[in-house]
Amino acid sequence: MFRLLVGFSYDGSLFTGFQRGNGNRSVEDEIQNCMDQFSLGINLRCASRTDRNVSALNNFLTLDTENNPEKIMGILNSKIRGATFHSYAPVGDDFNVRHATMKEYAYIIPSRSINHEILSQRLHKFEGTHDFKNFCRPEGKNTVREIEKIWISEMSGLPAVFFRARGFLWNQIRFIMGYALMSETLSEDPFLEDWPRKLAPPYNLILVKIEYEGIKMERYMNRSIFQYMERENDKKRSSCAYYNALSKYLI
Repeated sequence: MFRLLVGFSYDGSLFTGFQRGNGNRSVEDEIQNCMDQFSLGINLRCASRTDRNVSALNNFLTLDTENNPEKIMGILNSKIRGATFHSYAPVGDDFNVRHATMKEYAYIIPSRSINHEILSQRLHKFEGTHDFKNFCRPEGKNTVREIEKIWISEMSGLPAVFFRARGFLWNQIRFIMGYALMSETLSEDPFLEDWPRKLAPPYNLILVKIEYEGIKMERYMNRSIFQYMERENDKKRSSCAYYNALSKYLI
């Protein structure tokens, strides 16, 4: 028995959420059911539990198994619609998938008419260490966090805001984007303002990257993965940025 780290992506709009028991087709439930049905392993753990309708290019899971990694990857890819399992690495028994060194998200901007200069000024205020109690759902946790960097770039030809930090609070990025995209005048300091809290839509948020120190992943690729992406891209023209980005990530 050894511990296997698996990198995977998924289209959040095709699931009822991420966490087990969240609807009748959550990401975790689909993976766990597949593991149980084909005796792939035990002790499923996932790195990041994204909100409903949030997608991921690069999330991670671990399982303890006696199976060949290639067999596990092949079964997961063939049985779980809407997810792609693209990389793996054996890790030590003490490896904790929740202990990442860095995470990166991208929020695709829904309108090209956004004033990027104003948006950049608003977002810059959230860099560094702050108390994000007004920009999250606290769940009783310490709400002081550090965001290492926020920048505006592109994802698959569309403007996007990138967030990089060791970790994020529940709904933190969506509340920040809700604030940044508001058209009305906002105060100079968002942390002092009693602003009308607004969650940005989840569909535009993508978990891009999770980093671990000293881990080298082995790529698992087969023709069916690319055929699946091409099919979904054709069917979902309105949200093709995810599939375009996934194609570029995997090549």
